[in-house]
Amino acid sequence: MNSSDNHLPLFDTIVIVGVGLIGGSLARAVREAKLAQRIVGAGRNLERLKEAQRAGVVDDVADAPHEVTGADLVIVCTPVDRVVEDVRYWSQSLRMNGLITDVGSTKQVICGELEGFDGQTDVEPQDDDDDDFVDAVFIGSHPLAGSEKHGWEHSDGTLFRGRRCILTPVPNVRKSSVDELKKFWQLLGMQVDVMTPMQHDRLLAVTSHLPHAAAAAMSLLLTDEIIPLVATGFRSTARVAGGDPSVWTPIFLSNAEAVLSAIDQFQSELTTLADAIRAGDGDGVTSILAEARNRYLQLDPVE
Repeated sequence: MNSSDNHLPLFDTIVIVGVGLIGGSLARAVREAKLAQRIVGAGRNLERLKEAQRAGVVDDVADAPHEVTGADLVIVCTPVDRVVEDVRYWSQSLRMNGLITDVGSTKQVICGELEGFDGQTDVEPQDDDDDDFVDAVFIGSHPLAGSEKHGWEHSDGTLFRGRRCILTPVPNVRKSSVDELKKFWQLLGMQVDVMTPMQHDRLLAVTSHLPHAAAAAMSLLLTDEIIPLVATGFRSTARVAGGDPSVWTPIFLSNAEAVLSAIDQFQSELTTLADAIRAGDGDGVTSILAEARNRYLQLDPVE
């Protein structure tokens, strides 16, 4: 990492494993922010990687760690059921004390397998003078940005600007390593929060995973008779159902307990509304809709 001169890139070499929508957008964002001298696209499908290279998304490509020497930062952008394997494999390309992170939508399973985190202890990153703490190898990240589209062809260097990123370091990670990764995401225009993997999965089950489940359920109601009548409201609500099932299935399964809890809460709210409608209780329906509107209006507008 270059840190002595503000005019130099933050990193010499960044490796992005999985150059799809998120990985491609990261590569473009890193290039636009001038955070690396070299961006390497890595993964299993070398031909797809070469296409991204020819399109100017990445500088070099690799399908094995030994093809990359001394990487400063590795970012794993593969489905959550592959992250652990890919982190272990591609960490071989890191220089001494380099950082490796992911962008997965669930964190407890990943952080637990990679760092032995038991998911029960709420521990803040410690000061560097604590001899019981070791240099960071892996720190979980989750940039809250994306699209139902997939593939580097849809990548966008502005995808992360003004969005939020969550870091989920486990207890044995040095604060300086967390700060270094935090700075990286901030320089991409993100606001960064730090929390435990357990807290992340519980909250994201509501804000990210439940919307996809609800959108999928809505989309399953579509029939040949209904489809011609679908307008903006349905489309905007069900949009995320267009996401790749191979990405979302492992998300649901790896965060099953929290996702099921969120679905139960959602069903309870729907039942309350249904009961009010069934009873012809206009005041009750109005009260529910008004409370929902008030809570929705607390959200910051999306640019």
